[in-house]
Amino acid sequence: ARADSDAGPQTAARMKEIHEQVEKLPDEVREVFDLVFYLGLEQAEVARRVGVSVPTVKRRYREARLLLYDALGGDDGFT
Repeated sequence: ARADSDAGPQTAARMKEIHEQVEKLPDEVREVFDLVFYLGLEQAEVARRVGVSVPTVKRRYREARLLLYDALGGDDGFT
């Protein structure tokens, strides 16, 4: 049996909630978050693809994490 099988529905519901909150992020912030978090791209690659500087990518990713943390009641689900 898988170690996470006991968490089942509760974990699935939490992941659904997280994904719903990600969808609500501002477009610029969500774009960076999606590329870094979901696709696992390096920040330099994200900067190149989006056409912004690496510091801008870092700022937008940090903003996404803070917005998600607040929206999810102090638990961003990624730590």
